[in-house]
Amino acid sequence: MDNKVKIALAVGGLVAVGVGVYSYLKRNAMKLMEMTYRFQNFKVKTATLSNVEVGAEVVLTNPSQLSFTITGYDINVQVQGVNVANLKRDNSNIPIPSNSSITIPFDAKFSPSQVGSTLLPLFLDVFVNNKAGAEKLKFRYIGTLSAKYGVVGITNIPIDYTYEMN
Repeated sequence: MDNKVKIALAVGGLVAVGVGVYSYLKRNAMKLMEMTYRFQNFKVKTATLSNVEVGAEVVLTNPSQLSFTITGYDINVQVQGVNVANLKRDNSNIPIPSNSSITIPFDAKFSPSQVGSTLLPLFLDVFVNNKAGAEKLKFRYIGTLSAKYGVVGITNIPIDYTYEMN
């Protein structure tokens, strides 16, 4: 067999293996779009007339056969449909093993005046007076995550979760 044919076959074989590995990684990376998440342990850490700090944990479940790393997130926190905080980080390095879950804490601080004067009585009843009114207080976390498998990255993984507090 001619050396040129051998080289062509070797290069063709390497290209085929490379395409196969890339396809496998890309297919598993697309599973990130199917990643499940849930929020839990909602807490009001502090509540005063000038400052509110709320906390929650997000449990992310990796449905793929490969581990990946959360590289960033941009999540808006809304109270009664009003943006009160933005949780953003571009340089995250949160590893999530294959076929498993991880819990990530999120805290948000904001001023009660940000929810508007018409919602202030509801806000005070729920947080300060600890009363349950007829209207529920709604928190919404909406945004995106970014992640990567080795060199294959994926952005704009959607997060949209609403929590109603009595």
